[in-house]
Amino acid sequence: MSSDRGSTAAWMTRASTAVFGAALAIGIGPVLQHRATPNELPGALPVEGLSPSGPVLQFAALLLFLLTFAILGNIAARRLAGTGWANVGYCAALLSSPLPLMHFGNVRHVLLHGAVAVGILFARNLNPRFSRDDAVLLPTLLTCYFAFLDIGFGKTPLPTFLRAAIFVFALRIIVGSLSRMRHPAFAFAAAPLAFIFQMGWFSPAPAAIVALIWIMGTTLLLAMMGGERIAARALTFVIYPIALTAYPLALIDITSRPPVDFFEDGHDFLVASEMLRGEKPYKDVLPTHGFLADGGFDFVFMKSGADTIGEVLRARRVIEAMNLAAVYFIVLAASGSGAAGCLAVFLTVALFPTSTFFVRTIPALLSLACFATATRLRSSRWLAIGGAALAVALLTSVDFAAYTAIVALVAIVRWPQRFQAARAVALGFFAILIPAFVLFAIGGFARAFVSGTIEIVRSGRVFVSGPFAIPECLRSLSAMVWQLPNLRCLSAILWVIAVVLSVAGIARAPLRAKRDDAIWYVGLWIAIAGLAWVERQHAYYDFVLPAFAVASLLRFRRHRVPVIAIAVALIFLARPFAHVFDVATMFRGAHGLHPEGWVEVRVPPRARDALLLPRSAAALASMQRYVSSQMRPNDTFFDFSYSALLYYLFDRNCPIPQVGVPFYESEEAQQKVIAALQRNGTVRAAVIEFPGGMPQIDGVTNWQRAPLVWRYLQENFAPALNENGVVIWRRR
Repeated sequence: MSSDRGSTAAWMTRASTAVFGAALAIGIGPVLQHRATPNELPGALPVEGLSPSGPVLQFAALLLFLLTFAILGNIAARRLAGTGWANVGYCAALLSSPLPLMHFGNVRHVLLHGAVAVGILFARNLNPRFSRDDAVLLPTLLTCYFAFLDIGFGKTPLPTFLRAAIFVFALRIIVGSLSRMRHPAFAFAAAPLAFIFQMGWFSPAPAAIVALIWIMGTTLLLAMMGGERIAARALTFVIYPIALTAYPLALIDITSRPPVDFFEDGHDFLVASEMLRGEKPYKDVLPTHGFLADGGFDFVFMKSGADTIGEVLRARRVIEAMNLAAVYFIVLAASGSGAAGCLAVFLTVALFPTSTFFVRTIPALLSLACFATATRLRSSRWLAIGGAALAVALLTSVDFAAYTAIVALVAIVRWPQRFQAARAVALGFFAILIPAFVLFAIGGFARAFVSGTIEIVRSGRVFVSGPFAIPECLRSLSAMVWQLPNLRCLSAILWVIAVVLSVAGIARAPLRAKRDDAIWYVGLWIAIAGLAWVERQHAYYDFVLPAFAVASLLRFRRHRVPVIAIAVALIFLARPFAHVFDVATMFRGAHGLHPEGWVEVRVPPRARDALLLPRSAAALASMQRYVSSQMRPNDTFFDFSYSALLYYLFDRNCPIPQVGVPFYESEEAQQKVIAALQRNGTVRAAVIEFPGGMPQIDGVTNWQRAPLVWRYLQENFAPALNENGVVIWRRR
């Protein structure tokens, strides 16, 4: 067996050296293309002034370099025999040598890969003791890369990244020699926190210097001091969650002006602004997803001094970035490995970047992580914590809380002592929910919370976008293969795999849980979250799919060949270098998120510190002129365009509880809206159309959804403004 491994290692060494030779030949290829001589016969290349012998020389050089370097690989293979880490590092350095040519590099950068391989040859007798925990080097590499970008060390992205990789690798080798830790990777435990310095608090150069000092200083200090156990626990339970939350904030710059989603942000800002005016949630204004997600957090930000939309959105995205920490805890709970959780987060960012900033999922995912931990550790305490997190999830977003609640129910039924499990979950759940209800009762909306939540759940029927249909990429094997790089297709395929694996895992003992069922509970959540796709084609299960994939690969790690093959396939599909060079580098170089063409608006005052689409900005200007000239300070308007954000921006009272037309489609609800408009004399206008709103959903217009309200508007309001896409009717 050992000879087979040695033979395989030798083959890989020769092959990787040959790949380096090919990259080198391609890199020097332009030098071999000479200019055409004056007496050259007519042909395609001479017309362009090039010699026809150039392509032949380039191809000959490619073959010659391949053979020559493969032979040289024999020398390296003999010297690397029996040195596991050195063999892997050598092969990785040379196999990746074509990457510079793919990302606007040149032959100098290819030679840099060769220099690293030669350095590994000389250092082969060292024992750096690499392990799975070296996953910490990934965030360390990224924060080091950002620092080098900020000080211009490398000038262009590729050489900067190569320098950062060499720096981190060299530091790791040094630490492996200095540290007495059994796993020297934990000397880097504090290094990922350097992201915090790069979030936008400082200008680029000082941030880079502080980050580099932090990386080197903390790493060398921990390497000499030891304390592996404390460093490992700190990394797993504190540093990883903080650093992974800080990573996207370092990309977009926490101080940059956030873009406004005129439609989606209206759900949150309407509730918060009405609460700021003294109105009660659920009684006077109805949160559409959940109390905390739709207004609760924003209300706290506003009360704390955030008086513009930009300031509120900046505060909110700090909370939203914690979704990555929730994903991390999912993997940690299912596998017990913080390193796997770190890798899963970066796989999530690369595969499904829209899963990065999202607030509604956070408590539900944390609750799921608690139930997974309880299953893996057979811990009633974690069941209680999961129940408490489930209550917070209910207060945050009803739909995601429902997904996790079903998983909790399955976990209780399959628990060895069902009554004990149910009691633990209930204790945790009501320990949070009862105080919340007491506060709601003091605020005067406890009963309205129940009735309002039921009303929102019932209204969800109107948002079902179409009949159930199997995704196109799942209709044939050829379609799967052809469309696999399409993330929408990949998401569907991974969903199917996750569901099949999970039901197969649970089916081993349907009524009695095993410890490794923690992974299958994550897959069960993915299966249930498919309901959102059935309703509105929302692939919310994307948040958890990479976490499930990484935890599952770790679960089946004994099957090395298929696990490695699947891992490599996922890495290729994730295109990590596309994320690094096309996304992370762009954001970091621009020092924030600056969507092209978006503009900042100063009037109305609450619209400041954020970016809007030009059409929305022009429309706001038109509406500002109408409001300032035709409405008194206490007057308000009725929004029929599903542009609820207007109430916050113009600091006007919303005359009805609902955020948009779909929530009052029933005849009874429409009559209540009409009655509210009739008795409210301050409603002086109606906004019929506004760019950025939602005049129709799924092809059904607002007037079709609420015909009684539409007829009332036609009878009691008359056209007053039609400018820049804004249509306003004034009250007769």
